[in-house]
Order: sequence, then structure tokens, then C-alpha cells
Amino acid sequence: MESIRRKLAPNPRESANFLSVLTFWWTIDLFKKGYTKVLELQDLFRPLEVDKSDALGDRLEKKWFAQQSGPGRPSLIKAIFKTFWWEYTVLGFIAIFNDIFIRLAQPIFLGLLLQYFRRDSNVSRESALYYAGVIVGLNALSVISINQYILGSFQNGMKVRIAVCSVIYRKALR
Repeated sequence: MESIRRKLAPNPRESANFLSVLTFWWTIDLFKKGYTKVLELQDLFRPLEVDKSDALGDRLEKKWFAQQSGPGRPSLIKAIFKTFWWEYTVLGFIAIFNDIFIRLAQPIFLGLLLQYFRRDSNVSRESALYYAGVIVGLNALSVISINQYILGSFQNGMKVRIAVCSVIYRKALR
């Protein structure tokens, strides 16, 4: 297989700040370029260090060798789990945060807001505006957390696929 080395631009995610990562603002330049022309290979960026096949393959291979030297039959699923458990745990916390805190808080604040519209309500206008603002903020937070969860899921799937392919390729070369 022929390897072609091209000089790729640095990945903008490496230098993106926290807010830029949360809102995907670091992707804007690529979208602008893709809007004006068809993207080509030189328009892409270098992969992040954590996404490179040699690093991912090393992580999985280390766990795989531990599985082989341990008692019982080695399991690729267990090696994958032990390699990527932290990434999936973070995704689980994002999903739990969205499902338990954000989604449960929305109807509570909606109920408080609707009390303002009852006859003879003792809810002040300022409180109603506060409740409406909280609902908007919770919806924005939900959108951000869901999209981060989706991106993280795709990235974790990509990492597992790359790591497994790297280990298989190394095995084939031995």
C-alpha cells in the first residue's frame, strides 16, 4: 500500500477555547470554505493526537496483550471496554445530565410560568420573565449537550474502529 504524505493544516480544535468547542464555532471556517468551493484533501486538517491510529492502536494492543496473558479466554470486547471506558463514561454523564436535570427541569419551570397566566395569580411579571428565561436557557443547554453527546458518540465509534483496524493491521504484518 502506498502512503502519500501531505502537509495538512493544524486542527483548529486543538487551539479552540471551551465555548468554541461547546458551540462548534471552530468548524465555521471549514463550512465557509466548503460553501464557496468543493473541499479537497488539502482543505482538511491533521487529526488530533488522541485520534491518531498509532496512539489508539497502542492503547488497545496493550489491553489486548493483558487479556491474552490473563486467566481465561481473551476477549476483544473486554479489551475494547478497558481501553475506552473513560470516553464512554463521560458520554454517559452527558446523557444523564441531559435526561435527568435538563429534561426534568423544563416542565417544572413551564408549570411555574403557566401559573402567571392564571386568573388571580400571585406570580409577578419579573418571576414570569425569569421562568421564561430559564426555559430558553434549558433548551439551549439541551441542544448543546445533545449535540456534544452525538459528536462524542461518533468520535468514540471512530476511535474504536481505528484502534481495532490498527491492531488487526499490526497482526497481519507480523
